[in-house]
Amino acid sequence: MSEFELEVRAYNPKKCRGIDRNNAQCRVGIVSVENDRESIFCKFHKYMAAYTEEQLLNMKLCSGCKKMYWLENDRKIC
Repeated sequence: MSEFELEVRAYNPKKCRGIDRNNAQCRVGIVSVENDRESIFCKFHKYMAAYTEEQLLNMKLCSGCKKMYWLENDRKIC
């Protein structure tokens, strides 16, 4: 995938890096000041810590649970 195909998503570094069901940045502020991958997500979006940057940019809304996931092969349900 080329850099032009990737959607550039601006985010506030003081908030959770997770993406909510409205395809917007999570509104929950970060309480941890640790500098690791786990600390940039709130408790609701901890499952996104395993995703790569490309996966975070290409997440889709699961039609079952209504959470944002990286779904491969045009799947619609996680």
